[in-house]
Amino acid sequence: MESPVFFYVFMISFVCSSYANVCSGNQCQHVITMPLIDDMKATLKADLDITNMNNHLKAYIQQEIQKGVEIAMRDEMKKLVNKGVEMISSTVEATVDKQVTTGTSYIQWGTMNCTNNNAELIYSGFVGGSSYTGGGAPNKLCVPKEPKWGIYDGKVNSSPFVGATLFDNWDINIKDTLFDKKYTYYVIQCAVCHVTKATSTIMIPGRKTCYENWKMEYNGYLMAGYPSHKAASEYICVDGHPDHITKVPSYADKSLLYSVYSKCNGATPCPPYVDGREMACVVCSR
Repeated sequence: MESPVFFYVFMISFVCSSYANVCSGNQCQHVITMPLIDDMKATLKADLDITNMNNHLKAYIQQEIQKGVEIAMRDEMKKLVNKGVEMISSTVEATVDKQVTTGTSYIQWGTMNCTNNNAELIYSGFVGGSSYTGGGAPNKLCVPKEPKWGIYDGKVNSSPFVGATLFDNWDINIKDTLFDKKYTYYVIQCAVCHVTKATSTIMIPGRKTCYENWKMEYNGYLMAGYPSHKAASEYICVDGHPDHITKVPSYADKSLLYSVYSKCNGATPCPPYVDGREMACVVCSR
């Protein structure tokens, strides 16, 4: 009986030989010759069709290339997106910084310095206005101590003028406040302050504290001109602990400020307002 090994070798040789006889020309472009060795160490040759192998390899290569391209594209898109986000963030930060550093300014009436330690003192001076006897502008100014002159002739005439403003509080006497008579006839000081981390300021009459999300710059008491005087005036918030430096002997031809009180005239909500009670005030920033 013939050995099975010999039979298998014979069959492989026969198939390979038959296939080699059929394969010719372009039909052999996907055929490779592979050496075989049987148990007898005899070298055989087999022609194998690798068409399917080529197709699978090609598909695999295309798939890997596609994956590589997708990964590369994702990386590039990620870089572009990150760069865009960084540019937008930088722009936003620059805008915010510019807005924050722009800041806002206000006048602290009654003192020579800014109460808020974070506020920059631009300059200090005295409160200026027109005479209480009538005429002139109604608003008050913070006049600097060191003026710089332009063209002038030095003649006194009937034109508008600016003079120092005085406390005049003879009708009330609340100790240890600006309403104390000890402040009467003293020139009212002022300071122009600047805060960088804010964009607006408001004066709130009738309160000592700010509303939510607002920061207090200073508080004090509301003051204005006397009702029976001819001169118009405005309400200003004078610091509750004013500086009193210069006192003058007379209020003649001066601008005068008096404390303001709430009046229950039938329209004012009383309570909570109380007739005759001095009005507090607060200056807030945000």
